[in-house]
Amino acid sequence: MYKYATGLVVVFSTITSILLSTTANAALYSRLGGQAVYDDVADLTWLANANAADGLGFGASFNDGRMTLEEATHWVNGLTVNGIGGWRLPTSLQTDFTCSRVSHTGDFRFGSGCRGSEMGNLFYNVLGGSAHTSIVDSHNANFSFFNNFQEAFYWSSTLRPNSTTSAIGFYFHSGYLHTNNITMPAYALAVWDGDIALAPVPVPAAAWLLVSGVLALFSVGRRRQVI
Repeated sequence: MYKYATGLVVVFSTITSILLSTTANAALYSRLGGQAVYDDVADLTWLANANAADGLGFGASFNDGRMTLEEATHWVNGLTVNGIGGWRLPTSLQTDFTCSRVSHTGDFRFGSGCRGSEMGNLFYNVLGGSAHTSIVDSHNANFSFFNNFQEAFYWSSTLRPNSTTSAIGFYFHSGYLHTNNITMPAYALAVWDGDIALAPVPVPAAAWLLVSGVLALFSVGRRRQVI
């Protein structure tokens, strides 16, 4: 029985190691002239500016990129880059078994080492961050794809279990996943599902006006011929 259980542990550990190493081998690709970064393993495109809301006035009391969760959601929902919308806040797992700690109620896991959430995967696996260390101080070469990372708490769109006032987020100054009251100011990353290089190219407004004008002239010409 002991040998069987030990074998299961070894197999599970091996599978976990393979999964984590596969994620760690993600290749990043610059998109939209360096404004975005595509992760080919997670199949996500991140906005390269990790504090793109800075100075835009979305925070009620701050103008440095910090926002409440509602303000951050409003900002990201209205975000367009090179005419492409559809951005969102990252998501988190409410029960991430890679985390180091569990709440006393057992319904939420948090702490360091959390790799299951989108930001946790970005911090540890993609950027090579270390627990209890700022991503600014400890990272791999992929970090050069990004700019303006703040050594602070970043929102996810996922609420804490059994709560309507607390949302899960990630501390990029320590690699720590935890929660914050949704009315507190924090930073926000923007993410896009898939490879944004494959998004339909938006037609410039001037081109639409030109096409509309040509169609209008064509319509007038047809009416004159009928008369």
